[in-house]
Amino acid sequence: MNSVRIEAEDYNQGGQGVAYYDLDPGNNGGEYRFEDVDISYSGDVDGTPLVGWIESGEWLTYEVTIPSSGTYQLEARVASALNGNHSFQVSLDGEQASVNLGNTGGWRTWQTIESSEVLSLSAGTYQLRLDVLSGGFNINYIDLIPVSPSVTPTPEVGNGNNGGTDNNTSNQGNGDTITDVQANGSTVRIEAEDYNQGGQGVAYYDRDPGNNGGEYRFEDVDISDSGDVDGTPLVGWIESGEWLTYEVTIPSSGTYQLEARVASALN
Repeated sequence: MNSVRIEAEDYNQGGQGVAYYDLDPGNNGGEYRFEDVDISYSGDVDGTPLVGWIESGEWLTYEVTIPSSGTYQLEARVASALNGNHSFQVSLDGEQASVNLGNTGGWRTWQTIESSEVLSLSAGTYQLRLDVLSGGFNINYIDLIPVSPSVTPTPEVGNGNNGGTDNNTSNQGNGDTITDVQANGSTVRIEAEDYNQGGQGVAYYDRDPGNNGGEYRFEDVDISDSGDVDGTPLVGWIESGEWLTYEVTIPSSGTYQLEARVASALN
């Protein structure tokens, strides 16, 4: 069974009152998406953004694919600089789980906290809803960690964490956003903007200094809003000779077809 990661910033499309409910107008963090959900740089080890400025009564929705039926433990990557109890509830496939946290030591001092309940889930695609019960915290992501299967699992959509891990180097073309590799019913997605940590000459090589797009990460790789249907950023301003590296987990052995989501205005 594979674990499932839900990035807080990758909530559904649809806007206020449909995909999310946010109590104040505008994105207070000014990053990643141009809606009312407040998104900022997390400073966490994975380099992905946080959702912050969270208030009681706000909510977010996500489309989530459960690869295999079974029991899952919910873990949340959260941070808070405020004393007191902060909490949220997740609803999925008729099941509910809640997470409670206190002061972690700072708005970017991250802790991974388990829910007080486990979730009994059937394989399939569902709408997950995150309801803020008591605000005053930041959230980076949620993981659904398999505890036990209820059916014999088959390889499915994968942030899979069983199988080999490889470091992949990619020479990118203009406007590269995502890459999928597919085999035997399994799909692994590599988001272009989620390249490895390590900096220039180690994790990537970029020919000009600074992030020309000014979004998502504060390094020399050029990242901007993609305008694509999934709402994730693009890597652009791409020049010959540049490169990026990624850590990729292959969930099962097999032959894979690589597909890339790309765009260019140049002949």
